[in-house]
Amino acid sequence: MIDQPIIGFEIYSSESNTWSCSSAYCTDLENPCLVGGGSYMKGVAYYETKSNEVLAFDVRHEIPAIISLPPIQVGRHGSLTQMEGELCYVAANNECGNVFLIDIYQGMEMSLKRSVSINLGLDRSFTQACKVLPCVNSDAVAIQAGRFIYLYHIREQKVESIESPCAMGP
Repeated sequence: MIDQPIIGFEIYSSESNTWSCSSAYCTDLENPCLVGGGSYMKGVAYYETKSNEVLAFDVRHEIPAIISLPPIQVGRHGSLTQMEGELCYVAANNECGNVFLIDIYQGMEMSLKRSVSINLGLDRSFTQACKVLPCVNSDAVAIQAGRFIYLYHIREQKVESIESPCAMGP
């Protein structure tokens, strides 16, 4: 379609070891550029887009849908992840010094379910950018701040430093 961005879908079958083209397509995204890789949960593939939306694709029924993400302040970065068996969008920012604010939006309506202020224990007096990383543990949020990655365990309300990207190598 001329001047109309379009996204098509290909589906892989592990049973037949083949790919097939779906007849479904999506033309309703403001900006069809995808951010990072997707995630798959309960038969639906999810892809974050640059237009602050999520493209959802029901693989079995071959139905696309669009989920609006919550408006995020400049300087905050979020990530799609799974928590408590539901799709979530987790955003974080460095309020000041050691204090970071984590907002957890959950469900298809992406409503704010939890907001937590945590102290990562860093010894500094300035703010810095942070990034939420996708996490498979439904009870933890992974945050990269500077050279360190931290896990915040929600139920235990405990922060754990897990690794420095510098120590991981390229």
